[in-house]
Amino acid sequence: MGGSGRRETSSHRSLQEAREAEQARSPSWWYFAENSRFGLSAEFPAAQGAVVATALERLADRLPVMPGEDGGWSVDARRADALVALCSSRIAHHAHPDRATVVIPARLDGPGGELHSCEVEGGPAIHPEVAKRLACNGRTQVVLEDRAGQVVRLGRVSREPPEWMMRQLKYRDRECTLPGCG
Repeated sequence: MGGSGRRETSSHRSLQEAREAEQARSPSWWYFAENSRFGLSAEFPAAQGAVVATALERLADRLPVMPGEDGGWSVDARRADALVALCSSRIAHHAHPDRATVVIPARLDGPGGELHSCEVEGGPAIHPEVAKRLACNGRTQVVLEDRAGQVVRLGRVSREPPEWMMRQLKYRDRECTLPGCG
């Protein structure tokens, strides 16, 4: 009987530990380095952590190698790219466009209409080239402002060209022509 009681106690402890682990799950994020970097930390029960790790590993293995990554990128960098790709894919398929759109306020500078200062709404300032790249592969909307901060144009929410146009671009360019795109 003593052994049976021990097993129940051990089983009870394991169930209690599982419940505590489930309740302790948490993600947190923050901006640092003058809002030029984003930090992310998360804690999961072991089973959920295994799901996250497996998804990131599998996606990291399938991501194309980007220009400049000639073997010099770490496994962690590929996993970070996989997490961004996973999140981008998820947000792009959200049924409600406003909830799935990243808004980028941007200021035009000078008569040439070049983007000057850009930021992610609710987040940090970003370089105009980063804003252009986000507009290529994410559901974004650029809000163009003049020097006085007045809105002069709202960009399209979607940048999904029709299939016939994609066929012509693939035939003409053979690959993406945006600098840094794989």
